[in-house]
Amino acid sequence: MQALKRGVFALALMYGVLGSSQNNPIKITDYYPLADTNEWRYTAPEGWKDGDYFSRITADSTHFSGFLKKRDTSASNVKSKGVQSFLHFDATGAAKMLQLDTQGLYYVGELFADGKSYVLFDEPVLWFPTTFPSGAESHIGTGFTRFYNSGETTRGQFTLTQKITGFETISVPAGTFIDCIRVDFTNDWDFGKGATARSENSYHHAPGVGVVKASARFIIKQNGKTLINRLVTPDLKKYYLN
Repeated sequence: MQALKRGVFALALMYGVLGSSQNNPIKITDYYPLADTNEWRYTAPEGWKDGDYFSRITADSTHFSGFLKKRDTSASNVKSKGVQSFLHFDATGAAKMLQLDTQGLYYVGELFADGKSYVLFDEPVLWFPTTFPSGAESHIGTGFTRFYNSGETTRGQFTLTQKITGFETISVPAGTFIDCIRVDFTNDWDFGKGATARSENSYHHAPGVGVVKASARFIIKQNGKTLINRLVTPDLKKYYLN
């Protein structure tokens, strides 16, 4: 145990190697540590009033069993055997539903911060293969169902576009981290009835640590009118890995 420290349309993957000296395949579990109670604390964005800006991992297959009962569990898109299931919460209380198996890390759905609804993708999105080179790109689209606590359901579309742009050395309050992979990606959500959301992100993952620096712009629109356009740039302050 490590002490608290400062210091899916179609799947298309194109692999290539940039001009970095780091030519060995990247193993996702080295850069995205997944274990129950893992926690990262970051500098808070301007106007944040709830202390440290943090994210944490919860390993809880019970949540997934309950969620997956909402859809046809005989479908081939349901991953249940030989996988580890996690919820990755952010500071707002929203969480990514993740599953890890021998093929890689899958993004299965999303719990929304208001606690009133969640999304399950029609096909689990292979966010990161088990190993991949620098320069790997992906463009993945899938439909989804949004489930509300009221029993209502709606349909929508999700698209992920991502590129591993290379390796960098990053200095943040928690320390200086070498060989960080930079992941540039956008998430586009079409919830129907003119409601859309987009996040434009650049994350730096340090080996053995996780995300040490991030830039994320959130854009929410209704019928083309921008309701929210907000940039957050958290830097890692300390972390706890189980």
